[in-house]
Amino acid sequence: RRKVAALHFSDGSSCACGMGCALDGSCCPPQLSAACDHRAGGGGGDAELPALPRCQNASVGLRARPADARARELTLHNEAHFPAVLYLVDEAGAELEYLTLAPSQAVTFDCAAGDALRARALSGWVLLEI
Repeated sequence: RRKVAALHFSDGSSCACGMGCALDGSCCPPQLSAACDHRAGGGGGDAELPALPRCQNASVGLRARPADARARELTLHNEAHFPAVLYLVDEAGAELEYLTLAPSQAVTFDCAAGDALRARALSGWVLLEI
């Protein structure tokens, strides 16, 4: 068996295994503990892992608020080495897919003070909430 240091996903995102990941917050979620733990039989082969569930750390209360009439220009730049999906969050807190930003891509659009946005990696991890 071999020890696994990190898991890399097809969208370019990754998470780390082992004790050191706690220092920078890059640890894999508990759902992937078997893949990280070589003693439990995980991490030794090329078995297909199930897709990660949506990240549980999304803010439950994030939702759009009544907006003022003044539009503002917002620019987002994806500095990650993997794509990021931007979602508009409606008044009920539901995500509506808006666009996908490629690595190093920037987008500028109009928004209002009450708009709510969430960016996720393709694996579902929350990257940003506004």
